[in-house]
Amino acid sequence: MTLAILKTASGFWNPLAFVAFFIGVCIIIFILRAFGKKDFKPSKYKADVFFSGNIASEASRVKASDLFWGFFEAMKPYYNLITKIHTGIINDYALWYVIVASLLLTVLTLGVLQWA
Repeated sequence: MTLAILKTASGFWNPLAFVAFFIGVCIIIFILRAFGKKDFKPSKYKADVFFSGNIASEASRVKASDLFWGFFEAMKPYYNLITKIHTGIINDYALWYVIVASLLLTVLTLGVLQWA
């Protein structure tokens, strides 16, 4: 395998230049990391999120169920129907996929034949 310059309409791509750039970026990262604090000791509270001076508890967090409550409440009839027919068996899902795909294909075919 030979390394060559790949010429495209928008320029060129040289794998050796990419590797050299990657190594250069890694060296710069290691140099910047060397300037970090040597006496840093991780603790439990140093990485906590600032929550307006308060300790963030489980009760103060906004959960996804709270965030989408209105959406789920509006779609409750749909979800009740879906949970009734949800069996968890992959064969049922494959059957539904085949049925829906064949119906879509039939509708598209009839539409094409009508306009042809």
